[in-house]
Amino acid sequence: MTATPLRFLERLPLLWDRRAIAYGVAVALSIAACAIRIGVDHLLPPGFPFLTFFPAVIISSFLLGRGPGSAAALLCSVLAWYYFIAPRQGFTLGVDTAVALLFYAAVAAVDIALVHWMQQANHRLRDERERNADLALRSGLLADRTEVLFRELQHRVSNNLQMIGAVLALQKRGIADPAAALALDNAATKITLIGRIQRQLYDTSGSLIALDQFLHQLTADVIEAGGNPGIVHSVSAPPGVMLPLTR
Repeated sequence: MTATPLRFLERLPLLWDRRAIAYGVAVALSIAACAIRIGVDHLLPPGFPFLTFFPAVIISSFLLGRGPGSAAALLCSVLAWYYFIAPRQGFTLGVDTAVALLFYAAVAAVDIALVHWMQQANHRLRDERERNADLALRSGLLADRTEVLFRELQHRVSNNLQMIGAVLALQKRGIADPAAALALDNAATKITLIGRIQRQLYDTSGSLIALDQFLHQLTADVIEAGGNPGIVHSVSAPPGVMLPLTR
């Protein structure tokens, strides 16, 4: 079933906020069914008084709901009884007439109940889909908010590391001891390295990391942080190896 017919079924019954019009349409369908039955009466054998009235009841229930469908069933029973159950144009109640009316009432009740249950199921399906859509929207908004908060956290961590490095650099200017100054310089370099690695690893986009590039950069940063310039390094890593951030 395509989306358009499904959405139409979920909107049934029609004219829910205009019940007077809905009942009027049900009456019109019943009268039309009676007119059609009168028109084809000469083509039918005796014994089919409700032939065109069942479709009117089903259509009224399907399009307009249980109330208008029940009204159409009642009106159709009266019209069929008066015009098409012998003796015609009267309301004589005999055994045969009572059996025919009871049979009609049972079938009409079953039809109305089945249509009503189908519409209730469609309404529950629509409500469930709307709840799922609302949950998906809430989840998307929550995920966006979480990503924004995470990015802000990483930004603040990077700023704090830079601030610590700047404080160490300022502290270094007031120290005359070369060893102490070198220690502060090495500490500032290591903090800068930590911030650089942290930005590489904690990426909210979830992208994969090229292992060879990451190892080259990491090795260079570690050597730089060691404070021993002139060290030559070589990293042997096959290209094309991608790892998720969790690895």
